[in-house]
Amino acid sequence: GLYAMGTTTTSSLIATSTLEVRGVSGSDLIVGDGRIGLATSTPWGTLAIEQIADAGDNNELFPAFWIGDSGTTSPAFTVINATGNVGVGTSSPQSLLSIAGGTTNPLILANQTSTGDILNLLDNGTSAFVVKDGGNVGIGTTGPGMALDVVGTGRFKGGTGTDNNILTLISNENISSGITQQIIFQAANAGTAKLQIKSTGTTGVADMVFLPNNGTDYTERVRIVGSTGNVGIGTIDP
Repeated sequence: GLYAMGTTTTSSLIATSTLEVRGVSGSDLIVGDGRIGLATSTPWGTLAIEQIADAGDNNELFPAFWIGDSGTTSPAFTVINATGNVGVGTSSPQSLLSIAGGTTNPLILANQTSTGDILNLLDNGTSAFVVKDGGNVGIGTTGPGMALDVVGTGRFKGGTGTDNNILTLISNENISSGITQQIIFQAANAGTAKLQIKSTGTTGVADMVFLPNNGTDYTERVRIVGSTGNVGIGTIDP
């Protein structure tokens, strides 16, 4: 190999095997004006790294960039030059960014300390999924007004078996006298209609009430009494 130490003024330094370059003890290694090429004699940037093949391992390409212990198959960071794929915790990233690891901590941790979006995923320049400052999640919208705001159609598919809840809605309020839980159906250019789960007392028994909108207010049309199962149309006390 070739060992270089101290200062050199030659225009090039070439080694046919191992080249070790370092400053004297306690000093820094500084490269001034110019470019550095690793595995290339024509660097096109300040630092250019070409991917090379390992002649002793079926001519398999080395990663262009690797941070990790010697011999590890799970480097902290690697770049596959042929594809540009970046791997964190993996030596074989299958996409532009691949992250792998087993830990009790979050695999990805993002901490927004200002007022910008926490996360914004774009599809061909259009926002498809956004997490706003404050935690609201928007799918198909960049301005979610609630914890989850979806613009578009949706589908829920349950599991198998005899008792599978396809969709479960749970309120933060306990059923008690005067407490109403409701689902609101609203058209973009029309009034709203409500489906209410309405408590009739303090025992947790609740009626189901259907209230369409007549243009100015909600009017009860159908009631299913929770305690008896009676159905009332046009009456609140069937």
